Amino acid sequence: MVTMIRTVTSSGGRLVRQPLRCVAPARLSGSRRAIGNNVSAQGGQKTIAVLGGGITGLTSALVLARHLPKDRFRIVLLEKENRLGGWVQSDVLPLNSNIQEGSLQKANVAVVEGGPRSLRPRGYSGMVLLDLIRSLGLAPRLMSVSTSAPAAKNRFIYYPDRLNRLVSSAAGIPKALLTSPPLKGIVPSVAADFFTPAREWNADADESVDQFLTRRFGGRTEVPTNLVSAVLHGIYAGDSRNLSVRALMPFLVRTEQEHGSLVRAILPKWLNSRYKAPSQAQIDKGKREAAELEEAKQRLGPTWQQWLQSTSVYSFPRGIQEITDAMVKELRSQPHVEVHTSSGIDALSFPTDSADAMISLSNGDELSAQRVISTIPASALATALRSDHSSASSRLQSLLQKIPSVTVAVINIIIPASAAKKTGKGDRLLPVEGFGFLIPRSTPNNEDGILGVVFDSDTFPEQDSVASTGNSSEQSSSDTTESSPSVQSSQVLKAETTKLTVMLGGHWFDKANIKTSTGVSSYPDSSELQERALRTLEHHLGIPPSVLRHPDTRVIVRLQRDCIPQYTVGHVQRMQEIHNLLVSEQDPSRMAGKLILTGAPYTGVSVNDCVAGADRVGRAVADQELMPVGEGSTITPVKQSAITGLEMHA
Repeated sequence: MVTMIRTVTSSGGRLVRQPLRCVAPARLSGSRRAIGNNVSAQGGQKTIAVLGGGITGLTSALVLARHLPKDRFRIVLLEKENRLGGWVQSDVLPLNSNIQEGSLQKANVAVVEGGPRSLRPRGYSGMVLLDLIRSLGLAPRLMSVSTSAPAAKNRFIYYPDRLNRLVSSAAGIPKALLTSPPLKGIVPSVAADFFTPAREWNADADESVDQFLTRRFGGRTEVPTNLVSAVLHGIYAGDSRNLSVRALMPFLVRTEQEHGSLVRAILPKWLNSRYKAPSQAQIDKGKREAAELEEAKQRLGPTWQQWLQSTSVYSFPRGIQEITDAMVKELRSQPHVEVHTSSGIDALSFPTDSADAMISLSNGDELSAQRVISTIPASALATALRSDHSSASSRLQSLLQKIPSVTVAVINIIIPASAAKKTGKGDRLLPVEGFGFLIPRSTPNNEDGILGVVFDSDTFPEQDSVASTGNSSEQSSSDTTESSPSVQSSQVLKAETTKLTVMLGGHWFDKANIKTSTGVSSYPDSSELQERALRTLEHHLGIPPSVLRHPDTRVIVRLQRDCIPQYTVGHVQRMQEIHNLLVSEQDPSRMAGKLILTGAPYTGVSVNDCVAGADRVGRAVADQELMPVGEGSTITPVKQSAITGLEMHA
């Protein structure tokens, strides 16, 4: 049974400190309600428009709603699709054919993800997302995977014709270097790095991840081809020969600059003749990042810190969408927030005779706003800016069009116990236990363009049984901000249903360059995508065709068009130029201080990055809007500190 689920296009997200307000849900503004002339009717409120209702847009709007006075500000969120949440798409599907999808209370169900399926609690951005989750009252619903669980320790690469477990401890490294095919060539590569001179890095220098590693490793290609390409398939669905090392792995560039090679970084400074002290700018940036991280740690507190150390990944009983659903609910409850779905952006302009930005919507409405936070895809924003013919807008449009994205097919396969009976495999259908496997660029016979396979039922084996209870995310605690995370023991539970997700396409779709007779790009249809996924599971995991094609086995196919932006060589420099355009006081289009960019196209594609970026933007805008002005104020004028959302690239 194959189901084709229509996907939506939207953006990313970010976090907050204040506790969830216990307010009864208010109306969700409909797309047909005129929104253009509401400022005067609402007492002269200042309007801030948020473009895009994905996790980035929702977070931006939520932070603003929590920090700005309701009587002075109006926040308008605009989403072109008829649903909110963007690429965060969780479905709770009944497995019993005689049960309606709306009646899941006691049904045998399966939770499947069309987008991100687990979250990592790492670094500053990971802490920001956890703070958001805590503020939404979702902490008791967290389902975590321990760092000692098989799903945390067992990760595989399929190369050249078998699964190879990656080492998870230092003790296993010597044996792996001698026996694991993907690790072949690491020892001579490391030796070559020690003697290879460092290149000079000026402000405009960049190269691809493959170019950097091949150069550092004396021309040897095993590491970038067999290992790194697989990792980047899992994160970006991209080609490591095109992706920017400065954007994706800036720590490698800093290491080469400071230590002269990657390996020499382990040496004491007095033993490394190539060591160069970092510049004052680098030192200052490091101090700011360290202070930011420490502040986030203090905000979470010791209980959460302990949980962070013991957790590999986490999710929720009904999937990642519990986060976006909770944000939507709170936004609906806020009297100064309007949420409009089915409201695409046709045009965005900055008239020279007005202090406002003008937004024309696909439903015919118009909106005047004092600030615009764009979280929509870069290509969509570039198209909307075509109506503004200033040189700055034209240059911005050109730069935005240089941020490509890839399309990924996500195929969920649900194999209930009834389909797996009599296979001769005992209680377990899969040959290994773990998180899943990735396929590097160098793996032969990958004509189907497979990127990787995730073992969802190994990662969260208890998810379906918890989801079937129908528990809501409502919490009885009046102080959800201080709730402790729920501790799960995924490693000792076994799922009755085998759930797998096959990801294919990405840059492989680009390589295929499939065109129709009219010249329009065409992708494989749902039947072809299903066949590719099932072939992969049969060949790579040995699952019998009788199981994969059993009447009780469900296959859900999604083609996520343009879902992952690609940070190609030169991305950081382009972001710096966009930042400079948006702060320029000489800009005749008057975008400075009005247009702010955040989300996956600019500063990170992960959920953590999107949420953290939106949080920074929302807090910065709120702080700036609430600055004291007038006689005796020592605050720097707003024009000299225009917010762009790209300050990390400045």
